[in-house]
Parts: sequence; structure tokens; C-alpha cells
Amino acid sequence: MRIAYFTETFAPKIDGVVTRLSRTLEQLAALGHEALIFAPHRPPESYAGHRVVRVPSVAFKPWYPELMLGLPRPRLGRELDRFVPDLVHVVNPVVLGLWGTAIAKQRNLPLLASYHTDLPQYAVHLKLPLLRPLSKAFLRDVHNQAHVNLCTSSPMVNSARGLGIKRVRLWPKAVDTGVYHPDNASAAMRARLSGGEPEKPLMIYAGRLSLEKRLDWLYAPITRIPGVRLAIIGSGPAEPSLRERFRGTPTVFTGY
Repeated sequence: MRIAYFTETFAPKIDGVVTRLSRTLEQLAALGHEALIFAPHRPPESYAGHRVVRVPSVAFKPWYPELMLGLPRPRLGRELDRFVPDLVHVVNPVVLGLWGTAIAKQRNLPLLASYHTDLPQYAVHLKLPLLRPLSKAFLRDVHNQAHVNLCTSSPMVNSARGLGIKRVRLWPKAVDTGVYHPDNASAAMRARLSGGEPEKPLMIYAGRLSLEKRLDWLYAPITRIPGVRLAIIGSGPAEPSLRERFRGTPTVFTGY
């Protein structure tokens, strides 16, 4: 099978969308399928043997400068035609995904969409409340053009259906038991993450540090549970405010 992907984010950026897509591409290669990936900013030229097409982009400043918005170009359609896909998958469609949707519909290709992010909630946390009703309508209309909409968790299935998105299916997660295995335990890493107190109970958050993650909720347990340590692994636009919020608590910030 030949699958064309239009994704709003890709390597070298690290986030949940990129992780899910990267593992999928690796497994597709192992199964003998071929993919073409359209990605914004400065992606690698290939991934897992699949070609990547770089799409010019602009940063979503000043609200979320890490987010690069891919700019549609007519050549993307020509690239797609040369690839001759059996299926188009738009990943978390916003700008580039909208273009991919239009291209797929124009060519009458089977269209799959995946819903990873609650954009209306993003609008609230980015202090853009006027975009919330617009983003709800936008997501519903874009996703309802797809033949199937995949959601990455049961809560996201409920979120999508709550927006009026149809033909929703769960895309279950899995754990790489080769990487995440007790044999890979590291005393040195536990000492680092616990601030030099490896014998203490340790809580860990790993991911982007952004307002919609509601990481300030961790302040209550870290200040109320005796002896517990917290490690916050990753970075993002909320890191400065989180460092200030958790100042004086037994919390380790590892950075990106």
C-alpha cells in the first residue's frame, strides 16, 4: 500500500503526534508499505526509508512560537500525483492537513484523518477565547470530510464525538516492551531525577510543557505527600512559569 501523510508537526520536533507517527512509519516499512510524508519547517529528507517533502512554514507567533504552520503550495499536488497513493492520511489537520484534505477530495482518494489535539481547549489556554467556537466548527467540518477519523485515546474519542465528528474509531496505543523494560533501569538516572534522593518515592511527567497540559495540578501532590519527589522531563513555552510555580518544592526540571 502507498500512503501519503500530511502532518502539522514532524521530526526533529518531539511531541506525542510525532512519536505516534514515527512509530507508525517504522511499522509500515517493516510490513513492506511505502509512505510519502508532507511536513513543515525542517524535517529530515527521509524517515524509516520513506521520503519526506519539506513544506515552507511560519511560526505561530507570539502565542506558540514552537508551532510551525505549513504553507500550502501547488507543487504538493504534483508531488502527490507522482507518488500515486492508495490512501491519504491527514494528521491533526489544521493548515497543511486542510490542504491535504482538499487535494485528496479533488482526486477522489480514500481519506483518513487522525484527531490528536483538543484545539478549542488550546485556544482558551493561549488566551484566544474568540477562536474557540471557530475552532470547534473548523475541526468538525474538516474531520467530517474523512472516511474514518482515528482518535489516540478513549477521552479523545469522547472529545471528537462531542464536537460532532462522525465515523470515529479508537487508534489504541502500545508500549515498546523492548525499550520500556525493567532490565533498562538506571540507578544513575533515578538519582538524577530524584534530586539525589533515589530512595524517595518519585513522580514523573514526560512531555511538552505547555499551559493546556495543566501541569500546575501537580503542585498539590508534591507539596502534600510526605517525602515524594517530582521530575518534570521536557520543555516548552510554559517552562519559565512552571519553574517559578514549583520553586522551593522537591522538583527537578531536566529541560528539553
